[in-house]
Amino acid sequence: MVEPEGGVGGLGTSAATVAVLAISLMSLWRSVYRIRTRSNDVWGVSNVEEVVLGGCVHDNLLFVYRLVVFAFSAIVTAVHYRMKGHKPLRFYTKWNFYLLTLYFGLVVWETYWFKRRTAKNRVHPFGPGSYVAIILYHINMTTIWTVDLGTWTVLYPHACKNAALADMCRQFILNFFSYVEHLANAFLMLGELFMNRMPFFDHLRGQVGIWVVSYVFWSFVYHLHTGMWVYPFANTTKAWSPFVYLATFFAHFCAYRIFHLLHWVKNQTLLRDRVWPETLLKED
Repeated sequence: MVEPEGGVGGLGTSAATVAVLAISLMSLWRSVYRIRTRSNDVWGVSNVEEVVLGGCVHDNLLFVYRLVVFAFSAIVTAVHYRMKGHKPLRFYTKWNFYLLTLYFGLVVWETYWFKRRTAKNRVHPFGPGSYVAIILYHINMTTIWTVDLGTWTVLYPHACKNAALADMCRQFILNFFSYVEHLANAFLMLGELFMNRMPFFDHLRGQVGIWVVSYVFWSFVYHLHTGMWVYPFANTTKAWSPFVYLATFFAHFCAYRIFHLLHWVKNQTLLRDRVWPETLLKED
């Protein structure tokens, strides 16, 4: 990723800054409202089998895949942290790769306990772990598109055009860890998508919105503390900044729709023998 730019100072009091804050707060309110009004839908139609069992592949193959991905992502995360420390944690990319690692670790854990209890003829209920796994699945399937496409269509070209950022480009984008977090992550999640039998819930974009807004507000705090912006285009004192933030939120909405489309394609091709509750694909 590209090093931050921006001068020392607060967020500013310009009209652009006020507009950015208003956009962010509106997105937060909309996300919270969606969660509060549809919070029980996941519990009402889901069961633990949809989280832990395979769709078009054998259950054990899905478990092995998830275990391998979790081990790989955990090792990459640990090695990168040992090399760079906590500094990369300021980037949205790193937030999402940590979330990807957490997701695979959680579904491995849920599957392990499911298999252990069913082997003893005990019921493994749909609990908080399964609920969180479904939410993380939706967030990860959305952010892989915004992170990867944003990096290779916006950040990388911007860095290449600026001679002063050429070295930073090679340091932050053209390296093994970046390829994993900006390219391999998409293939890992797509493999998960086409092998599992996770349900899709349209209203869970509220949780996606909470995730995005949380990073936006954290980036404001980071700027107030360091005087620098994590990303150059996040500078709220620029006149064009409201359009950047609007585009960011809209990009996540479009990414969620891409996820929805891929899920529909999977249901129509790989899971044609499966009966899906109509409420899963019902729009608000």
